[in-house]
Amino acid sequence: MLADHAQDELSIIDIANALNVPLRTLQNTVRRELGVTPSERLHEVRLGLAQARLLAADPAVASVSDIAAGCGFVHLGRFAGSYHAAYGKYPSATLRR
Repeated sequence: MLADHAQDELSIIDIANALNVPLRTLQNTVRRELGVTPSERLHEVRLGLAQARLLAADPAVASVSDIAAGCGFVHLGRFAGSYHAAYGKYPSATLRR
């Protein structure tokens, strides 16, 4: 399941190889079934994982940077922008809730 490995450093080729399907088959199937590319789906799953971890974290000891990195995000600014676009608030606000 993608969510089980979302925090790993994954490429779409890695996912296709793990599923033992050609890359093009993965791309076409995901787009047909989910309406997004495999990369977009991985990004969505990572955002959901980050949101769950932010909500469960103790704001006194957790940091947005550590949680984002632990969910597979390498660029904090892009993560914050994507998170805001998806959830209407910044990750720091979710952590502080």
